[in-house]
Amino acid sequence: MNKIESYYWKLITLINVLQIYKIKLFGARVGNNVKVHGKFFIKYCSNFTIGDNSHINYNVYLICRDKISIGKNVHLSSHVTIHTGGLDIQNDRNKHYTKPIKIEDNVWIATGVIINPGVTIGENSIVLPGAVVSKNIPKNCIVGGVPAKIIKNKVNNSFKSYKDD
Repeated sequence: MNKIESYYWKLITLINVLQIYKIKLFGARVGNNVKVHGKFFIKYCSNFTIGDNSHINYNVYLICRDKISIGKNVHLSSHVTIHTGGLDIQNDRNKHYTKPIKIEDNVWIATGVIINPGVTIGENSIVLPGAVVSKNIPKNCIVGGVPAKIIKNKVNNSFKSYKDD
């Protein structure tokens, strides 16, 4: 690694530390060893909690009109959108609503995933790229698609195919 690269990575590390400091300053609860890999966007920091050893990649959008709770060892890949607010299309006046989102421990949210209000994603689950999660995901599952559906269940540390009967 040459000198310019070395300075570049030191600058990136400093920027990431400052981003964590900034969201803590505005009320977010951030666990130990949380890593940020590039610029991300968060609104309403006081409603945000993230556990130890979790990662936020670049271009992640977190709109915390209600609580967003992220567990330990969670990885949010690039271009993930998590939004706790929605529009009640059943209401003639298009009333807005909010619902909390919970992502349990050891979850991987892949690139481009959208997580809608009121969802809980169970521990040890994986959400595949581009999925739109609008319902709760049980623990130990791989989900994907629009809307997200269970593709495989994890049994005894291996994944078993899921079939609708």
